[in-house]
Amino acid sequence: MDALTLDCVSKQYYRPTRPPSRRFSRWLHKAISFRRAEPFWALRDISFTVRRGSMFGIVGDNGSGKSTLLKIIGGITEPTTGAVRVNGKVAALLELGAGFHPDLTAMENIFLNSALLGLSKQMILERLPAIIAFSGLERFLYTPLKYFSSGMETRLGFSIAVNVDPDILLIDEILAVGDAEFQMKSFNKIQEFRERGKTVLLVTHQIDTARDICDEILWLDHGRVRTLGPSSDVALQYRRVLYAKSFPHRVVQWAEKPEPVPTLAVPSVHAEARIIRRVILRDGKGGECTLFQTGEPACIEIEFSCPPALEHPLLELVIMREDGVLVYDFSSRQAGLEIGHAAPSFLLKIHFDALRLMKGKYIVSVRVVNERAPDQVYDVRAQQDCFEVRTENFPYSGFVADLPCHWELLH
Repeated sequence: MDALTLDCVSKQYYRPTRPPSRRFSRWLHKAISFRRAEPFWALRDISFTVRRGSMFGIVGDNGSGKSTLLKIIGGITEPTTGAVRVNGKVAALLELGAGFHPDLTAMENIFLNSALLGLSKQMILERLPAIIAFSGLERFLYTPLKYFSSGMETRLGFSIAVNVDPDILLIDEILAVGDAEFQMKSFNKIQEFRERGKTVLLVTHQIDTARDICDEILWLDHGRVRTLGPSSDVALQYRRVLYAKSFPHRVVQWAEKPEPVPTLAVPSVHAEARIIRRVILRDGKGGECTLFQTGEPACIEIEFSCPPALEHPLLELVIMREDGVLVYDFSSRQAGLEIGHAAPSFLLKIHFDALRLMKGKYIVSVRVVNERAPDQVYDVRAQQDCFEVRTENFPYSGFVADLPCHWELLH
């Protein structure tokens, strides 16, 4: 059974066409300004279905209708036309402080907000320890909410919403307010929701985060559906448009898959003389591995030779994501290593203390070039070595890669 279905949903508002006048009282101005208002469609003909137990992302520019759509799904506002079918209990975290009273304490707001979400007093008392523990606000339970920071309000609101144990959780960009520690807890909680078969709708401006954790993404543009599909496909289209808007005078060639890198013929090296002999990927225990977990140690071993004919050899390592995004580009010179003499065999070990890559498939390419003439390529091993990264129980931070490592050259 699907978690929710929207069928041709539209929402119309009215916006004044003239500024208010001070000559009229407030009520009279409202009556007059309504006659001077023009219709404005915040949403037009929105139709989609969200599978039960999936993570569904919603992206788009400010004013594209994302928050309005979540309010309709959450039952906060009614659509002008169309139908919404929701299967299960919904908890919404849409606006900072929504359902809170600033003069009440945190404890009082827990009872108030939980009651608004449909919990009885007995149910609130049963879940109160979990709400308090998750929020981490034990010292401020009897402090009025008006003295809370925005991050503390976020902690309290999210803690209540997730402990209501809804079937569908609606989140509208509010987690961006929390600190790193709380974001880690929140995303782990969302992962736990998915494992329990719950459904999450997430509005975010972080397209990489949406791509990494969502099954599907809906892209809204001026109240209409621009694209709806698998997260990786929509994220790629979104980045293209965003880049074109930010850098309108730059020409960028985008590829769905990275193109093969040609092997350049170099007169100074015989064709049969392979310099790069092998590339091996290993896990933290030293075993060969092509499937890694985010945050675990990893090592890339590159065995190569250095014939006397090579002048000023420089080794380069490039890691690209499957969709062509450059993740890592580093050289032996940048690592402080000199490959300045002939040797029948070198073994280069590149140790990653924590492989901080988001889930996906990645491609490794290695080149040996002339450091003083980079166009002179001695050897290249392009896109032959691939590995996959899976992300489980790891805080999503929206990054593509963060790869602290050290290079070690053995003779």
